[in-house]
Amino acid sequence: MRSVIFLPVLTITAAVFPALLPAPAFGHGESHEAIAVLTKEIENHPRSSSLFMERASLLADHGDYAGAIADLDRLKMLDPANDQQMALRGSILRRSGQPGAARQEQEAFLQKHPGQAQVQFDYCRTLIDLQDSAAAITALDKVITNAKAPSP
Repeated sequence: MRSVIFLPVLTITAAVFPALLPAPAFGHGESHEAIAVLTKEIENHPRSSSLFMERASLLADHGDYAGAIADLDRLKMLDPANDQQMALRGSILRRSGQPGAARQEQEAFLQKHPGQAQVQFDYCRTLIDLQDSAAAITALDKVITNAKAPSP
């Protein structure tokens, strides 16, 4: 009975907020291989902010939050105007059990980019982690209000 309830919610979420669903995960060996390839690319292109961003995302997905944050620190030094690192940093901080720090990063990002549904949704999760239900409901209402109508 549980899957009967969950499946419609997942279907609705996928239809209305497709970007909010997690990307397919790499297998354990595949993620290590992808990280190794990116590490080699970074050695060859040490000023490529996109490579640091991609590796930070993979490291976080693999549970290496410290490594991911280190890559984002490097990216911030290389490209201080890259606001996407704030969004990813907020997500990583939340997943690593640091919702207070995550909230600061997410609020800074959303101040500059208020229409980013993925970050708004992650911000709702941060507020839930902080047990700020009223703020989470307000933030989620904003996500729903700003959502585009799903396509058929």
